[in-house]
Amino acid sequence: MMFAASVTPRNWKKGRILGVGGFGQVFLCYDVETGRELAVKQVHVFSNSEHISKVMKITAERIDAFVRHYVRY
Repeated sequence: MMFAASVTPRNWKKGRILGVGGFGQVFLCYDVETGRELAVKQVHVFSNSEHISKVMKITAERIDAFVRHYVRY
C-alpha cells in the first residue's frame, strides 16, 4: 500500500541508526503524533558561518518539498 506524505513530521523521536555516510547518519525515527516510521538524516555541519546556515535552510526547504510531492510509503 502506498500513501502520500502530506505533512512533514515536526514532532518525532529518534530510533536506531540505519546507516552512516560521508555527510552524516540516517536514523529510523517515529512520528510522535501518528506512530508512523520515517528516516531522518542527521548532517554534520562543521561551521557556524552565515553561508552554511543559508545553505542548510534552502536544503531543508527542498527536502520538505520533495517529501510532500514524491515520497510514497
